[in-house]
Amino acid sequence: MTSVVGTHPNTLRGHLDTLTNAGLIAREGAPISGRGRPSWLYRATPAGKQQGHEYAGLATALAGQLERSSLHPQDEAISAGEKWGKELAEAAPPVEGVRHQLITLLDELGFSPESDRSDGAVRLRSCPMIEVAQQHPDVVCGVHKGMIRGILKNIGGDPESTELLAFYEPDACHLHFRDDDPDHQAADHQSAVDNQF
Repeated sequence: MTSVVGTHPNTLRGHLDTLTNAGLIAREGAPISGRGRPSWLYRATPAGKQQGHEYAGLATALAGQLERSSLHPQDEAISAGEKWGKELAEAAPPVEGVRHQLITLLDELGFSPESDRSDGAVRLRSCPMIEVAQQHPDVVCGVHKGMIRGILKNIGGDPESTELLAFYEPDACHLHFRDDDPDHQAADHQSAVDNQF
């Protein structure tokens, strides 16, 4: 699982334990296939499957309503996202470095950020609302753009120095930093190494 998710085994284990304790997934021993620690298999429980459907259904309904009722749904989505991002940043414990704090929050929200040193971008390898985003990209991606702006404004970053490119790759969005400050790049690189994004 760690190779698919792209995170450290201890980090993944902690997330799986939380989901298991919440009753959203079930864990069972895998057939023994050699020496070493036995492996575990995980599956979504009925409660876990229902949980995702409820949020996806709500998000779909709200995104559709905003598209139908607003003359500028993307602008309103960005505005709502900025307010959400501000709240997220205010509630988060302080982390050194603007980029590191943004990447940490995106990871906690389920975006699975991965630093790409070749162009300075951060790949967002998963979207917590992918099905809804595919149906209503202006609204859902707008909320995510606004959320990033709101986080950056609240932690001392410059929202104008970043750009979220939705569906930049078939399996990832990209967050580009238009800032060439080597101190930021070094801090971002170190945080990516420390967190193994």
